[in-house]
Amino acid sequence: MVSLAEEEGARIVIDVVPHNLQAVGSPEYVREQIFRRHRKRFDLCIAEWHTWQYIFGLDSLDASNSSFQTFARIAEPLTDFVSVRYGFENCGREAVLHGGELLWDSATGYEEAEPEHRLAFGDQITMALLQQLLLGRHTWTWQPDLAFTVPLSVLEFIPPAPGREFALDVGCGYGRAFPELLRLGFRRITGIENSSSLVARARAVYPPGDSAITIIQGDACNYDFAPDSFDVVTVMGVLTAFQRDSDVKSLFAQVKKTLRPGGYLLIADFGMSLSADYERRYRDFVRRFPGATYGTTISSCGGITRHFRLSDLISLLAPSFAVCRTAEQEFTTLTGGRVPGLVLLCRKG
Repeated sequence: MVSLAEEEGARIVIDVVPHNLQAVGSPEYVREQIFRRHRKRFDLCIAEWHTWQYIFGLDSLDASNSSFQTFARIAEPLTDFVSVRYGFENCGREAVLHGGELLWDSATGYEEAEPEHRLAFGDQITMALLQQLLLGRHTWTWQPDLAFTVPLSVLEFIPPAPGREFALDVGCGYGRAFPELLRLGFRRITGIENSSSLVARARAVYPPGDSAITIIQGDACNYDFAPDSFDVVTVMGVLTAFQRDSDVKSLFAQVKKTLRPGGYLLIADFGMSLSADYERRYRDFVRRFPGATYGTTISSCGGITRHFRLSDLISLLAPSFAVCRTAEQEFTTLTGGRVPGLVLLCRKG
């Protein structure tokens, strides 16, 4: 099956599930079954640390990450990316390795999650990892204290107009913008979010059946909204999750279709920093991933995000939207960094 998938050009991901590999066979036998039967390198291999320990005869984890660095060099000929899960119930932290190096080592949110949210948590992490590493998009797993940082004051850029009723919040997260959109006079608000954990948080506050708020779990780049159905679309802190220009263009095409003639698109996102630290991180990402877009970086809390130039966003918006107003503010990142914040108010022709 794997060979057939390779022939069809599929991305190959191996999730090594068994906890008692001794019952499966010797380390040599397990390595043979997983790696040596297939001629090509895998795209991603996932397992808990004790599993990798057994397969490759590794030492116990240490506090200096040298264990990960050693394992990264061992795994490099076999797979493009490696996920190592460890810590609380072997799911509290995840280290991601690539090219013989450690990319990140961060908490998953599992230890802080309520018991009902721990069910299938590993599957959530896996799907988020697939989206980031293989599809070029960041998504969020369950993190109860996650608080987004794009200031809601940017919504004041939307010009007031009588009779404007319908707003779409793309990447609505846990619904933080809904109260402000209601205050601005919108009577029907739709939020779309691809993270199941964030949708669950939002629906706990705005349950299905709410007359003013509708929350959809889905991909805004592909969701089939009715044409000309919204007066305003907001996209706040969302584009930073898209590593590829093609995804940004797909989103803008969907927004254009769903906006009414003369409707507004409000964008607020993270701009490219000129600080020495961020410029080093941008260069380092391009070094690790040749062909990647400059401005992409690895977050210290885990994951891949992207910062934009204002001119790049304006170029991606053309010719679908006329840019009416732009502004630059200082935004705080989720990890406490300070970067330029870009705000664009655009209008559908």
